[in-house]
Amino acid sequence: MWSVRVNGQLAVGRLGARSDADLAWETELLVHLDREGLTVPVPIATADGRLFADGLVVMTCLDGGPPETPDDWRRVAGALRELHRLTQGWRVRPVSWWWPGLAS
Repeated sequence: MWSVRVNGQLAVGRLGARSDADLAWETELLVHLDREGLTVPVPIATADGRLFADGLVVMTCLDGGPPETPDDWRRVAGALRELHRLTQGWRVRPVSWWWPGLAS
């Protein structure tokens, strides 16, 4: 993971060996959650509109820290409830994510 700047804005770049199917699943889910109003890192598209390229995903950077107070934990619980609601029926992540080679 790297801190990068995109058009002057702080962003996060992540390079890995995950499959295109896995990265497509992840980036599409993040876009969906953002459109529904959940605070998530949003993939930043390449100049030609792709949400990842050659294993690289660049996303918006979110400020924050770990929950510390009971109110913080209530917000975490609320965000998890919302996440579960928004992902009802969302397709399962590709198998290769948790068992490399199994999906090939």
